[in-house]
Amino acid sequence: MAKAKLARIKISPYDSVKKITELAGLDTSDEAGSENVFYNGKYLFVTVSQDVLDSAYETYLSDLENNHLKDKRKNKSERIAKRAFNFIEEKYPVFRQQFFQALFTEAVALGLTNRVTYIKGLLDWCKSVVEYTNTLDDQLETMTSAQEIGALFPDFSSFEGSDPEVTIKGALAIED
Repeated sequence: MAKAKLARIKISPYDSVKKITELAGLDTSDEAGSENVFYNGKYLFVTVSQDVLDSAYETYLSDLENNHLKDKRKNKSERIAKRAFNFIEEKYPVFRQQFFQALFTEAVALGLTNRVTYIKGLLDWCKSVVEYTNTLDDQLETMTSAQEIGALFPDFSSFEGSDPEVTIKGALAIED
């Protein structure tokens, strides 16, 4: 049996090697499939005929939105959400957030208005961080290239100054 030839195409570092090779009929999720693919940062080499690779790349480019950009936006959105979670969690670890939730629920049930107001400052601050990530998601939806999507990074520094710095001890000290 004749050995398959090595085809090559020049692609951008932002292109999806995985999607292009899938369109060329290769499953790179296993070791056998991945041995048939090599990318050197400029050229993609695949063990298929040149016509198959050229056709796969043309198909990929003809519907870049569905072949690449949707997944790129989704992955970026998830990474931004995780960074927001980590930002909040650095200041208010999850176990402490749970304490605040319990104290808030109790304060509402007992009508402790000032304690509710104190803890609500934290809830509002967390909400503002999440709202900021939603504005970044809105920006992602308007982006039409992988380069634009890749260049979007959240900046949480503006939330440093608005941190209400609430404490469990401070919440417990408020009895009305």
